[in-house]
Amino acid sequence: MALVTSVRPPKKTTKNDWCTSLTLVDPSILQEDGICGSVEGQGSRINCFTRKYEQWLPSPQVGDVIILRGVKLGGPTLVGYHDQLKWVIFNPEKSKLHHGEKGDAPESEGLADGFGHEFSPFWDAQGPELTACLRYADWWRAVSKIVEKYAARVHQLGPEDAPSYAARGSYGRVHRLITDASPDQQPRGFFDCTVEIMKGFLNDNGVYSLYVTDYTPNSQMTPVQAEWCPPELGDRILKVEMWDSASALGQTMETGEYWFLRNCKMKVSRGGYLEGTMQEARGVVKLEESESDHHPHLAALLQRKSDCEQHNSERDLKFEHKLIGDVQVNGVQYFTCTVEMLHVDHNPNGVPCCYITDYTRHPDLPLISETNDWARRLERRIVKVVLWDGQVDMAKNIETGSFYTIRNLRLLPSTTGDYIQGRLGGAERLINKLRSGDSTNERLATLLQNKQRWEEGHPKIDHRQADSPGTTSTKDHPRNGFSTIREILSSQICPNKYRTTARIRDFFPFNLNNFVMRRCKYCDKRIDDQYKECRACLDVDSTVKHLFCFFFLMEDDDGRELLVSVSDECSLLGGLTPTDLDEDSEALQDLTNRLKPFIGNLVEAHEGISNGEEVDKEVPMLNISIDAWQNGGNAAVSYGLMNVQIA
Repeated sequence: MALVTSVRPPKKTTKNDWCTSLTLVDPSILQEDGICGSVEGQGSRINCFTRKYEQWLPSPQVGDVIILRGVKLGGPTLVGYHDQLKWVIFNPEKSKLHHGEKGDAPESEGLADGFGHEFSPFWDAQGPELTACLRYADWWRAVSKIVEKYAARVHQLGPEDAPSYAARGSYGRVHRLITDASPDQQPRGFFDCTVEIMKGFLNDNGVYSLYVTDYTPNSQMTPVQAEWCPPELGDRILKVEMWDSASALGQTMETGEYWFLRNCKMKVSRGGYLEGTMQEARGVVKLEESESDHHPHLAALLQRKSDCEQHNSERDLKFEHKLIGDVQVNGVQYFTCTVEMLHVDHNPNGVPCCYITDYTRHPDLPLISETNDWARRLERRIVKVVLWDGQVDMAKNIETGSFYTIRNLRLLPSTTGDYIQGRLGGAERLINKLRSGDSTNERLATLLQNKQRWEEGHPKIDHRQADSPGTTSTKDHPRNGFSTIREILSSQICPNKYRTTARIRDFFPFNLNNFVMRRCKYCDKRIDDQYKECRACLDVDSTVKHLFCFFFLMEDDDGRELLVSVSDECSLLGGLTPTDLDEDSEALQDLTNRLKPFIGNLVEAHEGISNGEEVDKEVPMLNISIDAWQNGGNAAVSYGLMNVQIA
């Protein structure tokens, strides 16, 4: 909790996030007897970020009290990240708590691209917090009266020990159902629960992973898909990571037993989903079904279990084989499909996933940028499948371009309902490779027929055929002194220089206003997009230098591709000054005008992808000069664009 002394207007970062900066003071760093002038802009700074909605950023006025939760400490500048920061503003004049103008922004939305924990940045202040706000407002009025006596600047603000006015609420631990548990529930996500044990296993680090249920659903948990898990319970099982004494006790728990878990904490996992954690065994008790008359929470669980078993005994739970285009996305629906594996992203720092297709179209599938070669011309025919549990290790043996049968797959909508993606988990083998020449497999035959029909309806452009206006062929140009991309890639000479003829198939980053990066003038390290200055050198006015940095995906007449970097050394950028393109619209327009003759309508094509539209790309052939080099001890060869002309 703090007083706001300055506010910077929201702006877009180079990662296309929204950001605002506030400076804050409280009685611990600003004492009344140390004031000798204006305090505007004085105090600690916090940078606040959000991904999609500008209205999710705090928008206080100078002199407002603000409550911030989930702030990252550890440096001179505080940070509020998009998936952690919660806030509320107190207007001292009106003695009113508010969240600013929300406009069309939603109150909350799921993390993990809309599929994970339901997150809201808007904090609902409790009674003790309102009392603290009133005390801060009184303190600020006293400060303002002192400031009015002085016209000079404040020369120094010293961090002195002072009592904090932040009041703490007193919350007791609550028995909750899994469906109601959340990190946002007081006290700090802790709760008690009564559960049935489903499964457990010990990890190499001593943490015991326990899977429990009370037969209530929570769509923000990781969906469980395993041989031991009935499909109707996929969204009703909570994973609890048990540490220390809780881990030792968890290893004694058996499947089918009922337990009272004390002091469990709900948190958001690295993948953006809810899971529980426990550290202490104290107060955790095994319950007997025969004693349910004395344990009302256990009696209620047994009744929910009975209702669930009766309901599902009437359902046919066989996983039907379906085409992706025929899947209805509603409720808990698992199915089996035969697909071609397009791409696998093992993603060591996040959640692994694979991309599949059976060449049927589903209107709720997202569009994927054609920067990915495997995604070309497959509009709304690609399913991103997030992998969990044992499927992560099994995916290491997947071969792209091969055909597979996938069992127990589930398609889930995002919280916004904009698109869907797959979930696949469990310990059993659910991804099975097929022999491409198996003539007896009717499912595979259907897939191959669908692929053939799709190829006939979406013929690959043969750039060696007669040229269309705006797209010329290298056949019209002499090849003396030129190399093909295939010859460049196979060359063993490095460093080297090449000349070739190719077109720009795509560019990266996705938006031109992200074509400039920032480095520190002193240490030459790249400055993270969330900061305005080098964190090591801490001098925003003198350390930042701007540099052009983007990539072209080149393609020649043979269909071979080469990724080349473009920097200040390229003649294409001669006369242009790199600057913050988010703030300098004139510089952005100059860069757009300079690139337009060479990139054709790729900007419009990218805009079409964002709007769910398909735009045919029209780009000219170019004569280009390329430098090749190796980056230090890295054996991989990098390529940079040096000169370019219309062919």
